[in-house]
Amino acid sequence: MAVGPLHFEVPEIASLDPVALGLGVLAALLLFVLRAGVITTLGVAAAASLLLTLLR
Repeated sequence: MAVGPLHFEVPEIASLDPVALGLGVLAALLLFVLRAGVITTLGVAAAASLLLTLLR
């Protein structure tokens, strides 16, 4: 996207990875809604990622 002399990179919606989006939403919920700590959030996100990888 170009506005005058500026050029901005805009991601394509087709490049969206639903698994990564889901993990990001999970991490955001843990951090901001449930007030979990960073280490807990990293552990849960890593476990969820491992589980999703094994199920593929």
